[in-house]
Amino acid sequence: MKEKITDKIPDVHFDWYARFLPGAIAVVFYFALSDKNAYISAAYLTLYAGIGYGVGHIVQPLSSFIVGWMQKVARSDEGKYINAKKGRTNQAQVSKVSKAHAEAVSMLSTSLLLMVVTTYLLAWSYLTGGVILYFLVASCERVHARKTKIEEL
Repeated sequence: MKEKITDKIPDVHFDWYARFLPGAIAVVFYFALSDKNAYISAAYLTLYAGIGYGVGHIVQPLSSFIVGWMQKVARSDEGKYINAKKGRTNQAQVSKVSKAHAEAVSMLSTSLLLMVVTTYLLAWSYLTGGVILYFLVASCERVHARKTKIEEL
């Protein structure tokens, strides 16, 4: 049986949120903190996007593992979520749960990548620390939001 494009949307969200955005933010952060100038042309922007996407792929498994651990600590009812997903009931809410997971992974990946960039450039400051802390706290909030959405299933 062929899958509908609407069944693939959560996967597209995950790819966008958890891989491309964190890497792209890290590339922008790198150029903002370093003394290097970014070349602006279609070719270079494509190169920067590719680098960001690749770096996002590298850090995503670690972020997914940590977010999974955070979800266990938060005691999310994964069984309820899996049953709702298999039962095809309340698919709008199931989609929100999947999206909250992708957002949590994205925020954590961004935080981890910004830590790496800031450490590599030795550019620690209250501002860089605050941005990293923001993404870390936002990841925890998304884990909590996911738990709440599962409870509403």
